[in-house]
Amino acid sequence: MQKKSLKLKNPLSLGPKEVTLQTPVSTWQIKVLKIAWRKTFGRELEVLENIKQRVLNELFIKIHQKQCKIQ
Repeated sequence: MQKKSLKLKNPLSLGPKEVTLQTPVSTWQIKVLKIAWRKTFGRELEVLENIKQRVLNELFIKIHQKQCKIQ
């Protein structure tokens, strides 16, 4: 998987929605992501513990798109 470099902006200049997307995710969300990734793509996903909500959402979108193509 390619690593993306995110340019973090000043949190004070962001709107409320963008600030919430930069919050760290829970371990439960990471666990669900890893399980869904393994079932969909057939391989393990290495995720850092300090992943942000925006990146997590993008990965779930990739899983959903792949599942829609399969069916």
